[in-house]
Amino acid sequence: MKIVELKELERKNGELHYRKVYTAKVVLQFPLETVERPIEIIIEHTPLGQVHTKVTLQEPISYPLLPILKDLSSYASDLYRKGQLP
Repeated sequence: MKIVELKELERKNGELHYRKVYTAKVVLQFPLETVERPIEIIIEHTPLGQVHTKVTLQEPISYPLLPILKDLSSYASDLYRKGQLP
């Protein structure tokens, strides 16, 4: 499984300054096919300065879910650290 890109990445307006919510469409490449699914990314700062990232798939997918969520979470964290999220 490979993450090709995030399309239509937008930030939702939130009321909490320590929590950022994004929506996007992720393009995933599997050995037999390439799929596009909507996701929600939540990046939250804790009071101790840590950053937690949570990714939720909005539609089901026919592939083991935990590896996808783990890879998407680290991908989103990397984008956040590099300053590439809106």
